[in-house]
Amino acid sequence: MANDEPKKFSDELKALRAEFAEVAEKSKAAVAHLTTAIFKQEMLELRQQQDTVVATFAHHGVLESVGNRDVTILVNKSKDMGNGLNSALGQGIDAAARLRLAAHNTYDMGVSASIFEAGASKSVNISDYDRMEKAREKTEANNKELVLSLREIMVSNTPDKEYTRNRHYVIVSDGSITDSVDAAAKLIEGTLRSNPKATFDFINVGANAGNIHELVAKVQVADEAQRPRIHSAEKAEDIWSTFNAALRTRIGETPYVKPAPVAPAAPQPTAQPTP
Repeated sequence: MANDEPKKFSDELKALRAEFAEVAEKSKAAVAHLTTAIFKQEMLELRQQQDTVVATFAHHGVLESVGNRDVTILVNKSKDMGNGLNSALGQGIDAAARLRLAAHNTYDMGVSASIFEAGASKSVNISDYDRMEKAREKTEANNKELVLSLREIMVSNTPDKEYTRNRHYVIVSDGSITDSVDAAAKLIEGTLRSNPKATFDFINVGANAGNIHELVAKVQVADEAQRPRIHSAEKAEDIWSTFNAALRTRIGETPYVKPAPVAPAAPQPTAQPTP
């Protein structure tokens, strides 16, 4: 109409602001959706990465075969084992942490770690970086006595229990691990006799095997599949691959097979009343 007032420039600016506000609101929602999608994708990629690790020791690559078992890693803490992440001590603890990260929460595998010197073993929280760092600290002591730790293991495998889970004990050291070979052998025998699902593997780091071979030779077992085994890691950085290979062999011998689903029972016919 002829007498219509011209549109104010301020009104045009307000309209433009409203358009930008609408675009901003849509962008905010899109960013929120993208953030959620990114998080889900990162979790998926992390799980795929960890499944790749599990596949390296699973039986024929079947991931579920690692289930129904507990793995305990005992690492000697002594001057000869060094200190810090890249030492034999550090890599032994790290192997346990890597296994726990890959398998503990997704598959039915319990993973724990302890360090041993001369007394009772000391548990290491392998889900806490600060605790692992503390366990890797330098020591001037050179104690390598495993007997008390073996006694703890035997007590935790008493014959009065019904064992349904496989238990794998892996001991990481760099030579002689006891001054009482006969006593250590008897404690291992007692554990294996009480729990037919228990196994022991020794990872020897470096060229000095000490008396580990003598110890294993003295262990009397009824089932050769339970006989303790010795694995050699040339240097600290080889501990993970050596541990991985030992675990793969044990799982291959006792793979967990997921039970087939049980079919529901067929409905029973309703009894008819007698006429």
